[in-house]
Amino acid sequence: LLSREYDQNLGKSCSCGSTAALYRCRSCAHSPLRCKSCILNDHFLAPWHHIDEWAGTHFERTSLYRLGYRLRLGHGGGCCPNRGEASTVENIVAVHSNGFHMTSIEFCACDALKTSADQLLKVDLFPASFERPETVFTFELLDSLKSKINAYDFHLTLQEMTNAAFPQDVPNRYHEFVRVYRVWNHMAQTRRSGQCHSFDDAIPHRRKGSVTVRCPACPEVHFNVDQKTVEHKYTLFISADGNFKLQRKNKRGDPDDVSLNSGRGYFVADAPYRIYLSHAGDCQEV
Repeated sequence: LLSREYDQNLGKSCSCGSTAALYRCRSCAHSPLRCKSCILNDHFLAPWHHIDEWAGTHFERTSLYRLGYRLRLGHGGGCCPNRGEASTVENIVAVHSNGFHMTSIEFCACDALKTSADQLLKVDLFPASFERPETVFTFELLDSLKSKINAYDFHLTLQEMTNAAFPQDVPNRYHEFVRVYRVWNHMAQTRRSGQCHSFDDAIPHRRKGSVTVRCPACPEVHFNVDQKTVEHKYTLFISADGNFKLQRKNKRGDPDDVSLNSGRGYFVADAPYRIYLSHAGDCQEV
């Protein structure tokens, strides 16, 4: 572990022969020491790698952003032919699976109809805001929240990966992360249910717009059994049970919380449910 804090090639020139090699990448395998120009060229399409800089006696963490890296959207990462006054450059906090990264993003100016959010989504970056994004989350990061880990500890781990000594100095994007992940999960659920591909037309007997997963083993007429099937072999039993923790569904700390799957998941739509309650009278419990 201590040997990783030094490099035997220190003091030598870069392989390009221009200047001394003072930079190395922590994310690349067998990364050689490189000069500033070469380290930027090596990471033309790898903006989320961690970079170290030799400070004379030890390596210090730096970043591609500090070295002048700019992530260009459109044209395969190349310069936009219409760059100039029409182009927009924003400094944005990007959160990846290996931590937080400040990065400079240059938006394409070719198509004025393409919003900044559209351009970010096209390169697998999910913006925290669609108006004027200042924070983005990579698709790889959003897809890595698994194993029932809570979002707070997951976010804290990313902060410590960025700066283990002073994680409190890392930007706090917990609330943005929770909001974005909720939308991401909703979009993934809709995509997997087949609703993006007119799945209801293939199975018209099911509830329209549903994103729930039906049990493939349970008998379902018009799907895996028909009316002529021997009923004593394939009988569907449906039972109901009380839910004594349903009050936790409503968030006490978020009165403006809205459902993204209202009536499409395992709960009925809120509007007709409220109408039903208004007509339902009180009943005396036995």
